[in-house]
Amino acid sequence: MSVQRIIVSDRVAFHNIVTQFYYGYSKLSYGIKPDSVP
Repeated sequence: MSVQRIIVSDRVAFHNIVTQFYYGYSKLSYGIKPDSVP
């Protein structure tokens, strides 16, 4: 179970990084305010 927990935590961390990068890229590209992004 410890291995599965590590995999899940890695996926969550990776997803968070991708999400932050995507929002940051969208903000820079389209000038969207963070609070206006769903």
